[in-house]
Amino acid sequence: MSDQIKDALRKAGFKESDNPKLPSKKENLNMIAFYSEKKVLDEELITTRAQQWADEFVPDTRNLKSKQNLSSAQIRRFYGEVLSIEEKMKTTQFEVVRPQIKMLKSKAAYAANPNNRKIPDSFKNFIFTMVDSVDKAEDFKAFKTIFEAVIGYFYGKGVK
Repeated sequence: MSDQIKDALRKAGFKESDNPKLPSKKENLNMIAFYSEKKVLDEELITTRAQQWADEFVPDTRNLKSKQNLSSAQIRRFYGEVLSIEEKMKTTQFEVVRPQIKMLKSKAAYAANPNNRKIPDSFKNFIFTMVDSVDKAEDFKAFKTIFEAVIGYFYGKGVK
């Protein structure tokens, strides 16, 4: 591993003892199935689970500006990225925009940096799980729909 990569990993919070090897797709247990056995979007993901995610993003409802909470600016920023990717998918093949989808993980990791935290780990984990679960265009559409449901519940908590 090059010294530049080692420095970048150290700055991102990794220790020498940490193994930066990423799990293979099959080893990743954080993936979710977007579809039920009937090949339709699992309703639980846009109801119960979406509400649970929103609750995790805003644990301190007494002080909505708490650093523990995800800000409306940050959720809009990430959702804006998803909408931008969706627009590009209208004029190009999924494989062309797939790297941009995968880049959302890097952006979430950067925003969750402990030295300048802009998003809580719960939101970073949500983005990681969703992105890891996207394998085809239909999966991305499901991710977008779930994200939209999460935003509804998020703003329903009184966040401005």
